[in-house]
Amino acid sequence: MKQNKAITCSPLSNIPTGPLLAIVFITVVFAAWLAWHFRENYDPKSLIKWYCWYAVPLLSLALILHVQVVLVLATWLAGAGILAFRSNHYFYGR
Repeated sequence: MKQNKAITCSPLSNIPTGPLLAIVFITVVFAAWLAWHFRENYDPKSLIKWYCWYAVPLLSLALILHVQVVLVLATWLAGAGILAFRSNHYFYGR
């Protein structure tokens, strides 16, 4: 089978998908849990503080698993979006 040189030489083809999926899964679960945990607290400072502190172990885990920092940052920001929408669900769901 003939391989496409443009695809095999692309840096995108060298991204480890298993560790990246683990990072995404952990971020989604943590963001949903954090929104649930602070569902009775309407002050967003503690929620934001906890999610910002989550970036430290996330980055450490990503470096151990050899995931690119840009992908970790994008995953962390996507988790912040999930956190915001889940928090609004608990806040306005009353």
